[in-house]
Amino acid sequence: MTEQNDDRIQAESIETKTTAKEVEVMENPLGGSLNLEQMRLSGDHTGTSGYGIMKASSPMPWKNSLAMVGWQNLCKRKDLDPKDTLLKGIKPLEQNFIDYNSFKHLFGRYDAEWAISIGKYLNLMKTMAKRAGFLWEPWAAENLSFIGDRTRVKFMNLARRTDCHSFSFLGVERLEHLCRVIPFSKDSDPIGDFLRRHGITFDPTKEFDLDKFKTDVDAALNSEKLLEQGIVVDFPLVRDLTLGKVKFDKALINKVKTVKDHGGNVKSYFETLSVNKGSDSTEKNDELAMQDFNNLSNRLIQTIDQIIGNEELVDEVDTKTLLDLLAKLEALRKVTGSDLKPQVAQA
Repeated sequence: MTEQNDDRIQAESIETKTTAKEVEVMENPLGGSLNLEQMRLSGDHTGTSGYGIMKASSPMPWKNSLAMVGWQNLCKRKDLDPKDTLLKGIKPLEQNFIDYNSFKHLFGRYDAEWAISIGKYLNLMKTMAKRAGFLWEPWAAENLSFIGDRTRVKFMNLARRTDCHSFSFLGVERLEHLCRVIPFSKDSDPIGDFLRRHGITFDPTKEFDLDKFKTDVDAALNSEKLLEQGIVVDFPLVRDLTLGKVKFDKALINKVKTVKDHGGNVKSYFETLSVNKGSDSTEKNDELAMQDFNNLSNRLIQTIDQIIGNEELVDEVDTKTLLDLLAKLEALRKVTGSDLKPQVAQA
């Protein structure tokens, strides 16, 4: 049998299964089975059925659920000491939360692996579109409208970044962030090198704390944001702030750059953020404000010297702005209580 016949038979087989609309059952990692067909919108829609999700029943093997139900029943009893009952409820809750956390991480891994598998499929479609003489983006926009452009690009990039596939347990968003920060190389281990550079140990053959590992990765990514701006901060300090949910966004980066540019102590600033759980102290804000005033005043003095020595610049000075400035300076002089006239005369 020829290869062409094999392809034809396989294609017909797939088409037959699609036409028959057999019930698709997927193995459920939580136990039981998931009927994906029931969770899809009917008709020509490609979205998810809210009704199907609400009605889907996937038995969750909570090994501690009976203990939690038992404790809730204890709460109904009036003959028991409420203090003792309250203490007995801690352990079942702790175990149940640990199980919840485990499933959350597991779903994150499945999410990433599924996204990568779709990305591989899309990359192959792009190759076939090129062979067929189509431009990929217009063709995809017309024929794959059920996948958003941003999602399609994200999945395809993740699929191409084979160096990140062994880290699927980090989830889609962290993987995408890592791939944006770390250039791809077929001949090396860029992500491993990135982790080692920040002192993060990863050995998939040994037990490790996944929550801690994810925090370390986030802290390393935050450190890279600072390093890009020439700001060096001890990794443990960045990790403490990351653990405290401090966002290393543009606003924070700009504020740290201001502290650095004005001669402030960046490490001290971050330590204050850590102690105050991400908030600036009033004292530090006042110190920074004074640094701003003194530095800006010196720059203004230099600017005024340049204007005085240039007639063209003198003509461009706005009279109202100048009067407002003089009024503010006079108000500041009165607040400080200083008699500046003798010093001005000397200057």
